[in-house]
Amino acid sequence: MLVLGCTNHQSVIIDNVIEVTVLNNKQGQVVLGIDVPEGIEIRRKDKFSLVEEIQKSQSRDI
Repeated sequence: MLVLGCTNHQSVIIDNVIEVTVLNNKQGQVVLGIDVPEGIEIRRKDKFSLVEEIQKSQSRDI
């Protein structure tokens, strides 16, 4: 599971495959958990561009 900083409190499924869920850790921060199925490759990007991409994906799905 890839964990990122995130301020959005919604869950979303990207491309009908990758499920994104917001989690709260013990420090009170909001983190974003991405559950990546086998066979799916995630290329690392800087945190901000990845969060922006996810927000764009959410606005499309909602």
